[in-house]
Amino acid sequence: MLCAFGMYLLMRTGYAASQVCVSAYVVFLLGTAGEGVDQTVRERVLLTLLGGLLAMLAYAVYPAWETPRLRGLLADWLETVGRYAAVAAAGYADPAGPADPVVRDALLRTRAARVAWQEALERAAHEPVRHRGLSHAAVEQAEHALGEFGRVAMLMEAHLPDRGAAPLPYAAVLAESLRRSTGRGAKQVREREEPTWDDLRETVDAWSDEPPDHFLLHKGAVLLLESLDDLATALSETTPSR
Repeated sequence: MLCAFGMYLLMRTGYAASQVCVSAYVVFLLGTAGEGVDQTVRERVLLTLLGGLLAMLAYAVYPAWETPRLRGLLADWLETVGRYAAVAAAGYADPAGPADPVVRDALLRTRAARVAWQEALERAAHEPVRHRGLSHAAVEQAEHALGEFGRVAMLMEAHLPDRGAAPLPYAAVLAESLRRSTGRGAKQVREREEPTWDDLRETVDAWSDEPPDHFLLHKGAVLLLESLDDLATALSETTPSR
């Protein structure tokens, strides 16, 4: 019981500490079945060392590091949060109420993509490999930029008009530009190119001359573009020039 308690207590501190408790637990468990303690300890130590050696050889031949996957996971997060912002903006063009299941589904997909990014980032921090295209500074700046983008999208969602409210046609233009810009930008991030947001920038520039009569949509579009520009700046230092 003490070995089992120690295993659960030390499970998150590291592999070695938890395996000591597991090995002791197995030795005592086999001892209750009549196995010799000396023989059990020796076999357990040898088999643990053999298993560790095979695991190290497997990683050397077929490495499964998280570090090379960070750029792809960042692109997934960008694509999902862009769709979420586009769905939120579309809710002003075709009001379906704050409880629209489409908006909720887009939000849940965004949260799942962000959790996958953060979990991979935590595992990558302990890997003995150099960064491949994303430095620590770029990771922090990119995460901050997409976090700001998501917060602006949530603000737009929080003020969605009720069902039956007057539709805002220019919101559909914003939704489409967000969908295109983030979708193309995610593809560029995966391909190690510098992302661009031409569609969204054209919409924001057009609104600067004739701003819509909805302050939140106008200001939100500007803030979303600024967040994407911050993301492009964070990745520009690690993106090879074409």
